[in-house]
Amino acid sequence: MSATAFARESGVNARTLRWWAWRLGSVAAEAAPVAFAEVVVSEPARAPAPDFVVELEGARVRVSPGFDASELRRLLAALC
Repeated sequence: MSATAFARESGVNARTLRWWAWRLGSVAAEAAPVAFAEVVVSEPARAPAPDFVVELEGARVRVSPGFDASELRRLLAALC
């Protein structure tokens, strides 16, 4: 496909397309050989949830992530 046909199909100016092709071609000729590296995208590591503190009538309970909610309810009921 010619630059003019590609530009028309892509909705870009054919002269601008040819200029960029020339510019990038001259930069590539001056540059060192290009190597490719595999990029693997993964989920970012999540920071662990912080502990929180429950204070009830002078008692202080530090609750860590992953606590058993029913056990916490029983403990708080026993403290009341």
